[in-house]
Amino acid sequence: MLPGALAASISFLLHIFLEFSWNFPGAALFFFLMLGIAVGKYENNSHNTSKRIFNINLNYKTTSIVLVLILIFTFWHYASLEILNKGSMLIEEDNNKALYYIELGNKIYPINSIGYKLESDLYYQKYLDNKKIEDLYIAIEKGKKSVKLTPYKWDLHYNLGMLYLKIEDYIKAEEEFLLAVDYSAYSITPHLEVSKLYNKIGMPEKAKDILIQGLRVSEYTIRKAPTSEKPAKKIEVAYLHKNLAEIYYLEGNTELYNYHYEKNKKLLKEAFDRISELLKEKD
Repeated sequence: MLPGALAASISFLLHIFLEFSWNFPGAALFFFLMLGIAVGKYENNSHNTSKRIFNINLNYKTTSIVLVLILIFTFWHYASLEILNKGSMLIEEDNNKALYYIELGNKIYPINSIGYKLESDLYYQKYLDNKKIEDLYIAIEKGKKSVKLTPYKWDLHYNLGMLYLKIEDYIKAEEEFLLAVDYSAYSITPHLEVSKLYNKIGMPEKAKDILIQGLRVSEYTIRKAPTSEKPAKKIEVAYLHKNLAEIYYLEGNTELYNYHYEKNKKLLKEAFDRISELLKEKD
């Protein structure tokens, strides 16, 4: 029973760790290796080196200690999530109360990237409401913590890049957008934003290159999207074609301009036709 409880707790922790910054190749392997060293031992029952038999004996005292530590850690994690959830539910009702609970949750459990993302969003909302620049800088600092905890989530880099745009720090915004592009897999949202940035700072060639990069995964963007999200993804891809059409128009490349212009029209028609169908189905 004790080993079973330990295994179940480990499985739970592995699951929650994968949602944070523990998502590295081989992490689970090393975790079980160290756990095996902590709670078990083997005995070599044969002097015949060609046919060695190893008996694994669980050290119940050590196993009990490890299980207690895991249960403490699990409670710590669960309690902080409950506090964050309470804060999330208060966001629409009272921004200050929501911020109080989310900050408390992050103090109790300061290794949750989702908590810092929520805190960053709330401080940005405070900035929009009060126009106090210090709130915007706090939002950026919380966004940086979120990215540091989970560096492989593209949307966290994207959100941080958007905050850097607000203070016109284009160099850091570009860095975050490009990281978002690298980690975004089948999403083209960061490609669109970084292309807008390049156009804004007078680098049209870079804007075109990043849009073409996004074009390579645009088919998968639509294909991998859930059915309910396909119209929105088609609109996003249509916007990508529209931007490329504008670039080729300025370059005088009529053939590519016409191609991307027609693709834009086709995708928009398909998307809005599907939205109309979905609205009719609801009625």
